[in-house]
Amino acid sequence: MENSRVFVTKVIGRNFKNYKKLETKLSPTWTILYGPNGSGKTNFLELLTVSLRGVNFRGKTVDLIKWGSESAKLEVVVSTDHTILTEINNSINAVVKKRTWDLLTSIPEGALPPLILFLPQEDQFLDSASGRRKILGRGLLLQSERYYQAFLEYQRCLKQRNALLKQSFWNKSYENELFSWTKAIVPHAMTIWKERKVFIDFLNENLSKTFNDLGGLNIDIKVNLHGGGLERETPILEQEILERYDYFKEKEKEQKRTLVGPHRDQIRFTYEGRDVVPNLSRGQRRLLLIALHFIEGQKALERLGLEPIFLLDDIFSELDETHRLAIYKALKNKQVVTTTADISVSDFLKKELSLKVENGELRSR
Repeated sequence: MENSRVFVTKVIGRNFKNYKKLETKLSPTWTILYGPNGSGKTNFLELLTVSLRGVNFRGKTVDLIKWGSESAKLEVVVSTDHTILTEINNSINAVVKKRTWDLLTSIPEGALPPLILFLPQEDQFLDSASGRRKILGRGLLLQSERYYQAFLEYQRCLKQRNALLKQSFWNKSYENELFSWTKAIVPHAMTIWKERKVFIDFLNENLSKTFNDLGGLNIDIKVNLHGGGLERETPILEQEILERYDYFKEKEKEQKRTLVGPHRDQIRFTYEGRDVVPNLSRGQRRLLLIALHFIEGQKALERLGLEPIFLLDDIFSELDETHRLAIYKALKNKQVVTTTADISVSDFLKKELSLKVENGELRSR
């Protein structure tokens, strides 16, 4: 498949978070949002994420609407002159999306440009199992419709199953219901595991080189995934997974929570069998995260044949000029929307389109 490039050209928003009204064009390459903390820079990245992928990475859907307003309306125009219209309604707490999108023959059906999202708080996520699952999972949620749908169904089943496990007494009816929810959750768990395994295999092919090219360390980093509650790394058969649920059933009743599934996966970054994260400096940790997202972009391009859009929140902090320039050069011909508190952080940024964000307003420099 020949690679295509579809990028955002224009954004219009009404009553989205702290923006009462915004309208701006974006560069096909780098757009820099700069301004003081709390001015709304990250909110703009959230607007793009909600519009293009329907994913809200901070808080509840209702929190996307400006205080005192009943709804938020978004309009994102892409380079094919098609528009994605999104309305977030306070009364029903929902996102309603309409697309004037006549698909190009070179674009897979239903596809929009994949998004690669970097958030600075991911540095804290590296230190815990749940945090590493969030880093891995967010990328798949933004790129894979199959993963996204499986994840939503898995969470629904998990919630119902955990509610049942919290019962204070058990009878035959509860046993049957627990088995029904177990049967229901397994196919979604298998899809999530398979999607995670495919991506981790791709990481292992590319992570060491990408990390080194960005100025990290010249070591052979391996990413290991151990499925939560399983005896081995990669689940193969549905029956095998059902047996693990049966094995943990009494313990689950005792602890009143589900002990098998992707929500308990363990992900490790290792070198010669040891976790490398505790031995990395703050700058190296940042570069490792950036390398992960760069590889997400490569995988999205391979999967969809579409160049990704990179949304990078405060990516240059913790890095010196050499490493900042390496990132800039690596993404020179991609569409990038990034934020910074200080536009003068690097001279090369001054050459790109800059938008000042202040008190919920955007304007060109």
